[in-house]
Amino acid sequence: MAQRIDPEVLRVELRYYIDNASDMELKELYAFVNSKNPTYEWWNDNEFVNELERRSADLKSGKDKGITLVESRARFDNLIDKVGKTAKENGLTEEELNRLLNDEE
Repeated sequence: MAQRIDPEVLRVELRYYIDNASDMELKELYAFVNSKNPTYEWWNDNEFVNELERRSADLKSGKDKGITLVESRARFDNLIDKVGKTAKENGLTEEELNRLLNDEE
């Protein structure tokens, strides 16, 4: 059975790959992504717009309590800790990880 990889870990590792790819690798990756993922116009996707409207209504009515900014920050910090540990296990230095997490060039 294939191991499930956390999507946030994939994002960090893909950023690392992109940052270190040759010009040819970047062109190939770009061509692949564009061939598989045409521009998505979410505002024309009725199912998606209906879902957004439903969630908004649930938040406004109190049916969905949402989460506070403090709770959101705690979840984010936990995720960053988790991503950092996995990235380090895969050979990223502390400096590389911080650069990726802070989206620095």
